[in-house]
Amino acid sequence: MAIAIKPQKTECLNPNTGGRMNIDEATYDLFSKAIYYVLKKEGAISFTQLTEGIQDCFKQQKTKFDGLVGIA
Repeated sequence: MAIAIKPQKTECLNPNTGGRMNIDEATYDLFSKAIYYVLKKEGAISFTQLTEGIQDCFKQQKTKFDGLVGIA
């Protein structure tokens, strides 16, 4: 019998709504590093530019992410 290991979760807080959600720690780390990379490279940018930069970063790093990077 195999034991399923649950991934570690990180709680995220929406500063606008106060809503909370838990996401996989690996996903949090992936986006955290990509956001840092883009902002360090570009400086102050719009949210749209940030999401485009994250997508470009994922392409450059050949990162596979099946979810949505921006707002639906």
